[in-house]
Amino acid sequence: MIMAMRFDVLTLFPEIIKSYTNESIIGNALAESLIEMNSFNPRDYSLDKHKKVDATPYGGGAGMLLQIQPFLDCFLDLAKQSKTSLCNLKLEDYYPKGIESFVSPHLNDRDYEVIMFSPRGERLNQAMIKDFASKKQIVMLCGRYEGFDERLRNIVSKEVSLGDFVLTGGELPALTVIDAVTRVLPDVLGDDHSAIAESFNSALDILEISLDEFTKAEKSKLLSELEIYGVKDLNELGQTQLIEHPHFTRPADFRSYKVPEILKSGDHKRIALWRLKEAFRITYNDKANLM
Repeated sequence: MIMAMRFDVLTLFPEIIKSYTNESIIGNALAESLIEMNSFNPRDYSLDKHKKVDATPYGGGAGMLLQIQPFLDCFLDLAKQSKTSLCNLKLEDYYPKGIESFVSPHLNDRDYEVIMFSPRGERLNQAMIKDFASKKQIVMLCGRYEGFDERLRNIVSKEVSLGDFVLTGGELPALTVIDAVTRVLPDVLGDDHSAIAESFNSALDILEISLDEFTKAEKSKLLSELEIYGVKDLNELGQTQLIEHPHFTRPADFRSYKVPEILKSGDHKRIALWRLKEAFRITYNDKANLM
């Protein structure tokens, strides 16, 4: 039996996570046990009598920082419950002699990921999402206020950024990862091809049919049309990531804005080529090559 992908979110606002993940595709994946969702509130681990989890920064400055103790103890508790190699990490791994001497306890071939959302992080993209989907467990730390005590970075295996802007907390980035990863897991979308043909996949995936179905003359014509986008060889299509082509549905004519005739032709080869060329046009913002 395949182990369901496990998502663990450390957040001060667990209801934000629950309200989103109980609906639509993610809700269905939960109901069918394709994924497992857990929310942990670090306030429950605070040693402060008022359950505070933040304090003023040493050295002064505006805002409050999230303290290491509630988040670390919360993380270690969920790590003990883990069925991945995360459960093998030891408490002493998180108390180095100093930040500069710290060596991450996370192995390169780990079957989990511990993510902190931060402006320092690597920009999230589809390739990263697919890598996350290959894991068995994803743990995410959601920040608030001015962020985390620097020492909490010791437990992190990967820092991730959504972009060069500031959000109120880490819950939206966490939900973004959960949503994107869930979509590419087997059986979640029903038709697994749906995830393959989406944006940021390779040109060959978007083409949907094999190049072997095209004649030598058709391949040569396609290559000449794609040359303006820097494609020198059709073998490059497998390495070219594209934004998905346009989609249309009924009615065929809406206030004189008509569906392209080729999509109603029934010629699957011509339709596939049109979609591929449109994907290139949109990806490279080619306004000269209009429909």
